[in-house]
Amino acid sequence: PPLDPVTAVSSGELTYLQALYDVKHYRLEIEVIPDRKTITANVSMTALALGELTQIELDFDPRFSIDQVTVNEHQANFNSANGKLLIDTLPLMSGDEFTTSVSYKGRPYEAENPPWDGGFVWNRTESGEHWIATAVQGRGCDLYWPCKDHISDKPERGADMIITVPSGLVAVMNGILISEQSTEDKTSYHWQTKNPISSYHLAINIGPFKKYQLQRQSLIGQGDMAPSTYPIVFYHITEDMEKIENLISNDFLSQLDFYERTLGPYPWGNEKIGIVEIPYLGMEHQTMNGYGNEFRKDPEGFDWLMQHEFAHEWFGNLMTQE
Repeated sequence: PPLDPVTAVSSGELTYLQALYDVKHYRLEIEVIPDRKTITANVSMTALALGELTQIELDFDPRFSIDQVTVNEHQANFNSANGKLLIDTLPLMSGDEFTTSVSYKGRPYEAENPPWDGGFVWNRTESGEHWIATAVQGRGCDLYWPCKDHISDKPERGADMIITVPSGLVAVMNGILISEQSTEDKTSYHWQTKNPISSYHLAINIGPFKKYQLQRQSLIGQGDMAPSTYPIVFYHITEDMEKIENLISNDFLSQLDFYERTLGPYPWGNEKIGIVEIPYLGMEHQTMNGYGNEFRKDPEGFDWLMQHEFAHEWFGNLMTQE
């Protein structure tokens, strides 16, 4: 079905009900089933009430089937329609912290022209393996998980993301990899951000990734938020290591020097600089930027894409870090 008009647009005017709470943390537990192009998920939001609440408003694509909603672990009545998930709750007073949890399943909206429109991107590598990404710029997190889809509210405690995929595939996301647990046919990857992050930046990337990693010595970094060294990690599909080393060691490291001298220390050095090869052109996602330029050089012999995405991430996201 076509996108609900509310789901199709991210942010906009903050509603009265959403202005009554401040998000503190998100926890996403999402199993991606590539052969069916579906997901099964449970998403929790911890927030602080800023006024009296008897109803909690989340943004969420109504195409999903919702199995259960709870508030503070008590089952709650809800209504999902017109791009909004309205949850009934016992009265919450200003200063109360509460947690909503939504269990659901379904087939997420598929992006038609990523990254210029949003949705899931289902693709395959040249060898036929699943290669999946999300692109929600402009349309927001509510395309595949219930959230407060507004630029004014970043969770101060960050987010935990547990992504389960068929064994043989790797799921990479923002922040730091906390654990990796496998059963016979599935693997769950637990990623965690330490810093505030816009909800649309929580980007799922799945594929038969290999990892190219090196440590960067900061030019001016110091302290916990800007350590003197931090990892650069590139999750790649391409097997040509010469192309990868040229992209990172030549183009990318010089771009990082430029940004650090111009803007100051990398804002998320206590997590990582992450890059992941994706099946569309590119996208800035805090600590996990999408790269899909296929190692092409412009006429000056320069691969421009990561400099473009880091202009978004380093400058744009830093401006709204709080």
